[in-house]
Amino acid sequence: MVKKLCLLAAFSIATACSLVIAPASISTTPVTVAQEKKDPRFDVTPQFNSEILNKVDKLVTSKFYDKQKLPVWREAIAKLSPKIVASQSIVELDQNINEALHSLGASHTQFLTENDETLFFLNTLFVNNGSKITPRKIDFTGAIVGGINTEFNEIRYVLDGSPAMKAGMKIGDKILTVNDAPFVGQLSFAGTAGRLTKVIRERNQEKYECELTPILEDDYKAYVRAINESVRVIQPMYRKTGYIHFWCGGKLAHDALELNLRTKLQNTDGLILDLRDGYGSAWIEDLDYFYRPSNAYPEDMFYAKPVIAIINGGARSGKEALALSLKRSGRAKLVGERTAGAFLGGQLFELSPRAALYLAVQNVEIMGTHLEGVGVSPDVEVKDANSNRGNRDSQLDKALSMMQELFQSAPSKP
Repeated sequence: MVKKLCLLAAFSIATACSLVIAPASISTTPVTVAQEKKDPRFDVTPQFNSEILNKVDKLVTSKFYDKQKLPVWREAIAKLSPKIVASQSIVELDQNINEALHSLGASHTQFLTENDETLFFLNTLFVNNGSKITPRKIDFTGAIVGGINTEFNEIRYVLDGSPAMKAGMKIGDKILTVNDAPFVGQLSFAGTAGRLTKVIRERNQEKYECELTPILEDDYKAYVRAINESVRVIQPMYRKTGYIHFWCGGKLAHDALELNLRTKLQNTDGLILDLRDGYGSAWIEDLDYFYRPSNAYPEDMFYAKPVIAIINGGARSGKEALALSLKRSGRAKLVGERTAGAFLGGQLFELSPRAALYLAVQNVEIMGTHLEGVGVSPDVEVKDANSNRGNRDSQLDKALSMMQELFQSAPSKP
């Protein structure tokens, strides 16, 4: 099994980064046109809307991976184009075009604007892997909202070491206002980098005020930094459990994972590998450290100790390949909830300085399996709503208790 998995890992990281990535599911943002039109960043015109729609239509028609779904797309465009062209803000345009794209029923297919954090992540991921597109930096907070089973302003995850984490923002919090203006998305933080920014958020029906200072940042590199910031060692008695959150894949993330396994996590007795949320862009060779035979490598170039991986509905795309590999090989137990089932190959197309289209251009399988719409199920199911994870992480608690059971069943250390 190990040899077979290593051979499958020959699919390159560069290819995985360009094809096996997935943003979170789209959330609907309430449109407050009167408020938005006070700010020129939200302004659109019928001509701009029409030009963007024509570009999206041409790309879907020529590049979408499943031509059999194009008649459904044509019906959606015929029905929705008047509403799309009449959109009165960039937020409304975002909603209306994505309503049409939903008809395709495919992951890795999303119209993106400057109001979407996903635009900045995908842009910087592709740039860091050599794509000739215009780099975009984000006013980075590290509080990622919307998507899987969350409202548009609800924090789905908080990146380790980020301004939001330092400010005490938690999963499940709802962002109400930014500098006293109603929260609408990433554009609420535009221009705030380096400035103390006031945020009002709601948790358990109570309002809290906090201040944070966003950073003008390469979003992909911020995710890689969060991988490093997540690392910790938990030491009950004499057995050490390591923890690392693999927020995304890609070359820099791959290198960060291996560096931490070689250094901070090398002397642990077991490892919790957190694959929840974030983005994909990973591939099986990211797991090389866990599959290398101990008799063929120096001690600091493999990790042969127990591994438990945590998954949920936010584990997407390339990280689903990791989950499937770990499960089928028996190298790790999976704890949590079924992964997203978002496993198509996506490509990012720039449409204007304000927008892009992320489009499924290839059907992808792994180990003879199609995961699109299916996902990977855990060995041990533990449900954990976002609203609870801000206070107690029951999936992590279960992974740690399972690790302790493994320690107790193993021979005692001398």
